[in-house]
Amino acid sequence: MLLTVIAVDTAYRQYYVSLPLQLRDLGQRPIWYGLLITANCLVIVLFEVQIALRLARHRAAAVIAAGYAVVGVGWLVIGIHAALATIIAATVIVTAGEMLYKPTATATVADAAPPGRTGTYQSLYAAASISGMVLAPALGGAGYGISPRGLWLAAAAVPLLAGAVLARGRGRRSGHPARLRQPHSAA
Repeated sequence: MLLTVIAVDTAYRQYYVSLPLQLRDLGQRPIWYGLLITANCLVIVLFEVQIALRLARHRAAAVIAAGYAVVGVGWLVIGIHAALATIIAATVIVTAGEMLYKPTATATVADAAPPGRTGTYQSLYAAASISGMVLAPALGGAGYGISPRGLWLAAAAVPLLAGAVLARGRGRRSGHPARLRQPHSAA
């Protein structure tokens, strides 16, 4: 799980690294980036909790894998044709994917923790997630400098692949992540 979080958060965070560069290169004013970030945050504040509650009864790995895939599709839209309209569409799509995978992955890691170790597991998740922020500027900046389209296609491929890996690897288990805990002996 944590390796997929590193990979997907690196791709996801191109929202903060390469997207403003793409908008600039398309001749768009900086206000567009501000509006897109605002829309992303507003949608998350208004809808993420309700979506997370509705999806709580579904298999966590499937929800996370779907979220990863949705993020990948969002970047694919820009990779196919970079324009203001496709960037707006990608923002909607990537935001939807973010609302699927981020809260579910966070809860899954917490649920997997043995008693008394929730903080440690949450710290591991936070480290994996922030690793994406550490890697995104260097990889995104270098990739965008070589080929903007190639960067968006790679940013699409990474979450799509991570979703497939997670769905395949975790798909053999069933149930809510809390039911995935191993019993602990008193010894």
